[in-house]
Amino acid sequence: MKKIYDIDDNTQINLHFSWGKTSLEYQGEKLINKQRLKANQVVSKTLKDGRELSLKLDSTGWASDFELRIDGKLQLPTDKDSVKICSKCQTKNKPNDSFCVKCGTQLPSSEAIFVTKAVNGARKVLLFLSVIFVFSGIALYYMQQPTINTALRELAQYNDSDLYPEKIEGIEMTVGELRKKILANQYLELGLNLFLATLMIGLFFWAKNAPLPALIIATSIYVVLIVANAIYEPATIGKGIVIKIIVIGLLIRGIKSALSLRQFNNANPT
Repeated sequence: MKKIYDIDDNTQINLHFSWGKTSLEYQGEKLINKQRLKANQVVSKTLKDGRELSLKLDSTGWASDFELRIDGKLQLPTDKDSVKICSKCQTKNKPNDSFCVKCGTQLPSSEAIFVTKAVNGARKVLLFLSVIFVFSGIALYYMQQPTINTALRELAQYNDSDLYPEKIEGIEMTVGELRKKILANQYLELGLNLFLATLMIGLFFWAKNAPLPALIIATSIYVVLIVANAIYEPATIGKGIVIKIIVIGLLIRGIKSALSLRQFNNANPT
């Protein structure tokens, strides 16, 4: 991950993060050279012009980002997502401008944009989850077909009113009841996954106006599903563990950012 911070016309800072190691360069000088920072660790440096720089690694699980400050003021990286557009004249301004270069209107603070970007990133995770649920449901449906077809062929030798020779989960069932159960189960997981996908899409749109409750609900649902699957089938605990950690990390970070955004909006009412 590479980020460029245009602090002003004469100051550019380059940040590089790879495999857990952080490098920070200012006017050809290595302020930080491939240093492994701990979560929420703050590194302070003094620039050549006397200004104080601080860098904080904000890390939740596998979701990492940085807070770069110059003399205590949060700086935004120079990218398309950080461009400040003036609400009055629609002029595009640099990420760290405080006032519009054309009309002088005060621009949104860097803090507000920073937490809003994090919230929007978490919203995208909801879309990612919805896609995962759709593909999981469809994949499970087709993976079950050979087993279901074999079971139905075995039942074809009996009449619906016949009692199946073996108990199913400790319960005696007629062949007709068992056949209905098999046919119903093949659509149960598909329907559940499609329902969860639809739910995540709904939470995605709701999170635009109410990010905190939407992300809390989404995180709760995801964690409950992981726990429920682990109880029902312990072998699923380790499956996709990396993806699970990343998703939970991004959702938790989104919750933290949504909370920060709410606090910021309460302190700065429009």
